[in-house]
Amino acid sequence: MSEPEPIRTVGFFDLSARPRSGPEGLSRAAIQQRLEVLAEEVSAVGGRVIKQIGDELMCTFEEPSEAVDLATIMEAALDDLVGDGLRSHLRIGLHCGPVVDEDGDVFGDTVNIAARMTSIAGPGQVIVSEEIVAHLPGEQRDSTRLFDRVKVKGSRRERAIYRILWAPRSETLGEIPVPDEMDLSGRAMVVTCGDFEVRIDPDGEEVRLGRDRRCEMVVRSEMASRFHAMIGPRRGKFVLKDQSTNGTYVSMQGSPVVVLKREELPLFGEGVISLGEAVRDDGEHLIRFAFD
Repeated sequence: MSEPEPIRTVGFFDLSARPRSGPEGLSRAAIQQRLEVLAEEVSAVGGRVIKQIGDELMCTFEEPSEAVDLATIMEAALDDLVGDGLRSHLRIGLHCGPVVDEDGDVFGDTVNIAARMTSIAGPGQVIVSEEIVAHLPGEQRDSTRLFDRVKVKGSRRERAIYRILWAPRSETLGEIPVPDEMDLSGRAMVVTCGDFEVRIDPDGEEVRLGRDRRCEMVVRSEMASRFHAMIGPRRGKFVLKDQSTNGTYVSMQGSPVVVLKREELPLFGEGVISLGEAVRDDGEHLIRFAFD
């Protein structure tokens, strides 16, 4: 009688979709240094580095909670641990289930599903399967949000996938104060991206943002969805609505960055919007808004 396959949490930690820190992005040495630091941290929490594949590490963990803890810490702190002053972002995917462990490598559907989670994750995102969420303790489970429902190779059914909200509380939607006294009645909003400008009147139509040429504001970023988000007037305010896969990042008047995932946010003052990737000072596709 053959022995049952061991249950493991498999994680992929990918640096290949990092935001660029310069015209050529991170150097090979900077990437490798980050992967080596990450490997050390995996080992420190009892995980096992299986192999490096290009710009990513494939790892296993005994418990899903250990993998989630490390994933959230590394996304926030990897650059600080390296200490070279450069900026990067990880894409992380996790799944747990039976694996075939052979000659120091692991195989099977669990590995394929974990890889699929990583391919769905955007820069700075941790995407996990419903099996991971089911095994998390209460506090960790509270930090998850349903992200999408997808079909995955190796699985016949459509499965729910979740995003781990790793950002500090000050960066979550509920912590951004919208000034009650700010009266925007009768004021128009001006939205710009590069040389392109759109004006939204207080009684006007919604403006679509995205890669599709039918959008009123076309943003030619590979991280943007075809119809990524919308901005429009509503009861005296202008509301941004995300409808994308990778989320929408918003910074208003120096406030911490808010990440929207199929959520809405009233806009005030002036600020910056980034479709599908973190807001960066050198971002090529930043959308800026202000009131006229």
